[in-house]
Order: sequence, then C-alpha cells, then structure tokens
Amino acid sequence: CTHNHNAPSVLGYNDFSASSEYESLLRDKTAACIDMAFSQMETGSMEYGIIPGNWNINRRRKTADGIKLAPNPDGPTDKNLYVLKFLSSNGSLRGLLVNYACHPVHYPDTLCLTSEYPGFLCKYLEDTFSGCLPVFIQGAGANARPLETVENNHFEHRAFKHIEIMAHSMKNAILENIDLKLFSPVKPQFASTAFCIEIPTGAEGRNYFKKSSFDENLSAHLRRNAKYVYENYDALKNSFTLHCGLIQLSDNLIIVHMGGEPICEVKFNIQKILAGYDVIFAGYTDSCSYIVTDEIIDEGGYEVSCFLEYMHTGRIKKGIDKIISEGYKKSLDQLKS
Repeated sequence: CTHNHNAPSVLGYNDFSASSEYESLLRDKTAACIDMAFSQMETGSMEYGIIPGNWNINRRRKTADGIKLAPNPDGPTDKNLYVLKFLSSNGSLRGLLVNYACHPVHYPDTLCLTSEYPGFLCKYLEDTFSGCLPVFIQGAGANARPLETVENNHFEHRAFKHIEIMAHSMKNAILENIDLKLFSPVKPQFASTAFCIEIPTGAEGRNYFKKSSFDENLSAHLRRNAKYVYENYDALKNSFTLHCGLIQLSDNLIIVHMGGEPICEVKFNIQKILAGYDVIFAGYTDSCSYIVTDEIIDEGGYEVSCFLEYMHTGRIKKGIDKIISEGYKKSLDQLKS
C-alpha cells in the first residue's frame, strides 16, 4: 500500500513526526523484499484483466457554499480493479498485482496502526491462493473514499468490520473472475521512461503563514508546517517537482506512475494521450501534493486549498493540464523510439 492514514509518519510528508528508526526499518524491509524476489526468480507468464466493482465514491460535493468533503454519487471515480496475474511455468498462480483507486480512510481508531483495506485484501488473497504473493498499488483515488464510510449525506469513521467487508468483497470479485476470459495473456515487451516536471504554485504571502502558525483551529501538524514556511519563506520556490514515468509491459499495456495524490480526472486525461493502450495507474509514489486539473482548480475545495499540508507557498496555478499532458506525450514518444 502506498498511502495510509493509520500508519506512522514518514520523511517527505511529516518530517516533524517521522522516526529515524522507522525509516531504517522501511529501508531494510524493502531491501529484503527485493533480495528475496531476485533469489526466487523463475520462468513463467503474465496475464492482465480488469474486474468491475463498486467500492468507492467521489468525495467532492458541490454546495451553495462551495465544494465540501461529502459523498457525491454523481461525481467521477475509477471503479475498476486492475489485476496482473503472474503464473509459474506449470500454470500455478505465484503473484497478483492489484490496483485500485480509493483512499484507505475508514479510521477504525485514531491511535491504531493498520494497513487498512489494502492490507486486509492482500492477506485474504494470500490465504485464498496458496503460494501466491499479492501486491496492492494505489491508483488515482485522491478524490475517492470507501463506499462503506458513507452515512446518509456525510462520511463516518468505521470499525474494522467495515474494512473487512470491503476487503472480502474485493477478494471475492477477484476469486470469481480469476480464471475467466476477463484475463488475457501479456507478451512481455519491457521498456520505461521517467521524467520530472515543475508544477507552479501561487504565493499566499508570508503573513498568511505567520497567522496560520498560531491558528488554534488548525492541527499541530499544519501549524508546524506554517511556521516552517514562514521562517523559510524567502528560500522556498513557487513550484514543486512532480516525478512521473511510464513502464511498458507489452505492446499495449503500460503502467503510468506519478508522485503526489492524483485525482481520477488526472488519470482520465492521461488515458486520452495513451489511447489504444491498457493503463494501470500507480499514484502516490511520493508525497509532494494533491495533483488536480484546471477544472478542479476553478471549483476549489480541499484538494486545491490544502497547500499548507505540503508546505507550499500557495495553491497550484492553472495550466497544470497542459504541463502534465506535454510531459507524458514526450515520455510516450521516447518510449516508442
């Protein structure tokens, strides 16, 4: 899982609360996983399939007072589960890559540590398919929340049983479709490109951050962020770096990866550039910002106004659609060449 609201803080998002011991643990565990993977390589095959589902809901509702964080059943979301199957030479299932776009935000307990629905889903898949290693990758779900958290016209914190319900339902959907014609063989044709683009931001002014650093209505985390921006305002740039790239798996299957927290409309725009390709979208590869569209910037709302969370000097400026599109068009041309 690449995004979680019930896990320890990490460097790059909340440096004030990050732990050097935890950072070391993450690096060691990640390196151990890579070593284990290379030590267990074998000949096999790969299949790709899309499983339809309905486990998320748009969280941006238009009201007379602007965009509110509330259920919007008419808003856009990416409903599908995107699944890669990895099979051994004798046809046994050895791995599953599962991609879905939805915030893991049931909030079963503010003080608990949990891998939320992605971790529960992987555990259920591991128990169901003996000898199979499942991996979950978060999609473009920055503006989507679990359907299980909806209570009338607002969102509610849910207990672990609701996380289990969502994860069980997703596991069952995979189980019911794993051997059906939804999946087709992937003939490997590997290539990749990576690039960085600068996303311009506005400047709220130094006094805004000075006032915010004393605003008791803000969390301690945001007040610390505001103090940092205030004290370092002249040294900060009015932009941030967005890391992006393409990973080609076959002549018609591509993984799009992007830093930050991308909303689903960002994926949909990139899919237009990649017309003719099947796309797995991997978001949240770092914690630089919410990644929005020009239309969302006009609408406003949390995803636009939360620049303090990422210690930016202001909101993202319009023109982001063109910047992202040009970056991926150039990257696709490089991939083809």
